[in-house]
Amino acid sequence: MKLLVSALETSSNIHLKALKKELSDDIELIGIFDKELGDPSYDISQLAVMGFVDALKKLPFFFKLKKEMVELASSADKVLLMDNSGFNLPLAKAIKKRYPNKEIIYYILPQAWAWKKKRIPIIENTCDKLCSILPFEKDYYSKKDKITYVGHPLLDEITTFKTTLTSNNKIAFMPGSRKGEITKLMPIYKEVIKKLNNKEFIIIIPSHFKDEYIQ
Repeated sequence: MKLLVSALETSSNIHLKALKKELSDDIELIGIFDKELGDPSYDISQLAVMGFVDALKKLPFFFKLKKEMVELASSADKVLLMDNSGFNLPLAKAIKKRYPNKEIIYYILPQAWAWKKKRIPIIENTCDKLCSILPFEKDYYSKKDKITYVGHPLLDEITTFKTTLTSNNKIAFMPGSRKGEITKLMPIYKEVIKKLNNKEFIIIIPSHFKDEYIQ
């Protein structure tokens, strides 16, 4: 079985890696995902953008990418969309229009409950199955039979939880995983560091980063 995947974010691919462990060996991934998971048409490192200006610069590329994904969907048995509603919702509508009977699964739903609630009817009408990673999301959807709470893989990794707060004088900075957001946030972090005294500073770097990317 061929599964067309659209997973543009680093965080989405962490979920996808956890999901792949549960899939049978006869399921082939095609589309957009981390190259560690197979042979994608596009590796996610090519696609990371942040903010309105960055997105505008790459609009022609993303229009072309959506068109190519719709064509690729013709050979897929099912479609799996993960997060990134800015790209995936238009993609879902285009695929459903071209292939009305093609099953579309949305895993890691857009945070429509926090903003842009008008997207909920679009998601419900375009997608066939909705996989939620937050238990309360189902309350915001009218088509309850479509949505299922599947849990969060991060909860499987956390084995101990703090019961009290302690101060260790350390401050962690988490600039993200995309070049655009790192470039925007690091100058701000540097200014914050200048204003804080007697603290130990830690920067959180995703484990998959190569030395060249870190530099």
